[in-house]
Amino acid sequence: MSLDAIMPAAAAILVWFASTGALLWLAGAPRAAHGAAMAILSVVMAAATAGVVLVGSSATVAGALAGFVLGVVIWAWHEAAFLFGFLTGPRRSECPPGLSPWRRFLAASETVIAHEVAIALNAALLVALSWGTANQTAMWTFLLLWGMRLSAKANIFIGAPYLSDELLPDRLAYLKSYFGPKRITLFFAATMILITIITVMLVAAARSHPPGAHEGASLGLLATLAALAVLEHALMALPLRDAALWGWARRGNALDSPKSPDSPLAAAPPATLARSPFAASGAGRTPAPVPPTLGLRRP
Repeated sequence: MSLDAIMPAAAAILVWFASTGALLWLAGAPRAAHGAAMAILSVVMAAATAGVVLVGSSATVAGALAGFVLGVVIWAWHEAAFLFGFLTGPRRSECPPGLSPWRRFLAASETVIAHEVAIALNAALLVALSWGTANQTAMWTFLLLWGMRLSAKANIFIGAPYLSDELLPDRLAYLKSYFGPKRITLFFAATMILITIITVMLVAAARSHPPGAHEGASLGLLATLAALAVLEHALMALPLRDAALWGWARRGNALDSPKSPDSPLAAAPPATLARSPFAASGAGRTPAPVPPTLGLRRP
């Protein structure tokens, strides 16, 4: 494998790891610090949005990397706004018992609707800013993060057997009651197949371009991000503790119960990046939180 193929993948993993850790660290900060942190992040996010316009004409490897970072920074603002509790939804209480599946879905939607609308509006803005430009990496990065997190949230709502329960902030503990039963579903299998196919297609498309090409670098970054989404989806079905990976970023208010089929279950991903970051399900079940990595498996 050539260095031109390795560098986009390494860069994507580094950005994912650093941004996810930073979000977890900030989420664990005292509540009083969140206002100042959000103000700073808002300035950074505005600068990143302006940066999308500036790099739109840069059809180079550096331009692709810059676009990728800008897309992640803009996405991180939404993750932080959710984790800090500033941008969630009108419902901030546990799921009422005895709801029908449709009513339960509506109740779950009310816990995150403001967050989702903000992401949709931001996605529309990025599409408008990137339309017809030579470098659309930022736009596709944001859209990929959003799509993969919606997939993760749907699976958490319907049901998944293994979810880490150490990292969801206590302020969002009410989301626990909206998660589905501990099970593997046909929907999970279908989404795993779909995102794996997307990843393979992105890898093949990246390899079809000559070394040093902007298109190859951009597709390589997106392929790595999609592969991380596959990993984070897979972790929903495997009895592995992934929270240990983020021990360096955790603070005292993180939940500390182990990941197991018997641990209580509570967006999105991705976030993480990939848990998102970004879910709900049945009342009357013992729930467990999912860690808010940058976009994929977070509620």
